[in-house]
Amino acid sequence: KRQGGTPFACGDLLVDGRDSRSYRTSLIGGSCWMAQNLDVGTMISVTASQTDNGLIEKYCYGDQLANCTPYGGLYQWNETMDYQPSDPSNPSTTRGICPTGWHVPSDAEYQDLEIHLGMSTAEAAMVNVWRGADVGAQLRMGGSSGFDALLAGRCGGGTCSLLGQYAYLTTSVEFGGNAWRRCLAYNSEEVGRFNTFQKAFGQSLRCVMD
Repeated sequence: KRQGGTPFACGDLLVDGRDSRSYRTSLIGGSCWMAQNLDVGTMISVTASQTDNGLIEKYCYGDQLANCTPYGGLYQWNETMDYQPSDPSNPSTTRGICPTGWHVPSDAEYQDLEIHLGMSTAEAAMVNVWRGADVGAQLRMGGSSGFDALLAGRCGGGTCSLLGQYAYLTTSVEFGGNAWRRCLAYNSEEVGRFNTFQKAFGQSLRCVMD
């Protein structure tokens, strides 16, 4: 509940009590998603690893703090999960670095989202490919879903790349030393479901309401 005791209704602004930042929200397929990338924590250099030190650490694209304001922070998987184990449940029960009452979405929650937007169950289960006809276009900024994904790029190996070209959205589910993610691209109307990035890659995070 918000201050004053009024219940939160999806579509309201989510105010993160940790830093008073606010995020748009969108009800999609019965789940309430953040409609902006999470931006919480202290910026560290992309040449350093985020560590389990009691502080939320983030990368800002190109080590420019101003880039975190529109695009959100970029987080390594372990930091995203607040150093909790992989959580494939549907829905995930892992808060990670999300605001209170919200959690890191699992791969299955992203599949549910995609199926709601018209992807077939068989397509949603496909691995390491782009799939889903126009579902990516629906999820990108200005698309019909209200998800409004930004092509915020990624950080890895001490550098950042692909701003304005790709969105990389992390999940709560690991795959060995890697983690499942979703990819959106400026030149594709589909959605990629991949498990090929190491956990050390800094990626965007969208939280889902518990």
